[in-house]
Amino acid sequence: DFERSRVYNNLGLAYRKRCEYENSLRSYELSLRVKTMGGDTLGQARTWNNIVVLHGEQGATDKAIEAATRAAELFASVFAWRDAGNAWLTVARLYEGQRDYTNANTGLLAAIDAYERAHADGEVQRVKDEFAARRRTKHSKAATVFFMAAAIISLPLGTRFCGRSTAA
Repeated sequence: DFERSRVYNNLGLAYRKRCEYENSLRSYELSLRVKTMGGDTLGQARTWNNIVVLHGEQGATDKAIEAATRAAELFASVFAWRDAGNAWLTVARLYEGQRDYTNANTGLLAAIDAYERAHADGEVQRVKDEFAARRRTKHSKAATVFFMAAAIISLPLGTRFCGRSTAA
């Protein structure tokens, strides 16, 4: 079952790279089904992370937030705190892109908590600094665009997907 779930997950990645989003999502869902039946919680969380990227590339922010939240919860349930922190940070950035600063701040606080549990001091300080900066400044349109772009799982600037580029 592990190999079968990995095949489905890899198919999802390949379809996503070809911009075949429906096939990609279908493959990820099959991977999740096999991982759920096999009790592979960490594998489920990783597949949810892939689904975040898929929805992010399509501009489906609400679905990306749901997937990132699910990933964060699953990572936390198996004490994968650094991964949970990364997922909560993604949730925060996605909410930031929607100008929902209350939920963005909640996501940042959840990320800080997870990073503290992971004893990831560098990440804790980085997110605390980001949280403090958000509280001190008004959010400009440019900042919102930046955080939305950064939310797509921190893709490098210039990454292309389906004919579009993340470059400004």
